[in-house]
Amino acid sequence: MAATVATVAYLGLEGVNVNPESFFDDSVGMMLFVPILALGAVVVVWRIVVFLKCLAEAHRFSAWHALGAALIGIVLLGIPLAILVGIGIGLAGLSALSGS
Repeated sequence: MAATVATVAYLGLEGVNVNPESFFDDSVGMMLFVPILALGAVVVVWRIVVFLKCLAEAHRFSAWHALGAALIGIVLLGIPLAILVGIGIGLAGLSALSGS
């Protein structure tokens, strides 16, 4: 949201639908864009820390255990997804072979 407010402040109402690559040619735009990206990275890291602290508090264990629990959850969701993607790629390859 902060990126949108700063962009609109700099570009006006056209700033809502602007291509971020257009900032690379403009030095003022670059001075605006880089701090916003840095602030966004800090916010993402902070959100992860707060999530892990909340998960740890809810389950009454340490934040490191919460990190492990979150990673286990990601892996448990990622394995079936990877299998489905692999099956889909395989079936797409078979259909491409049979179509030629």
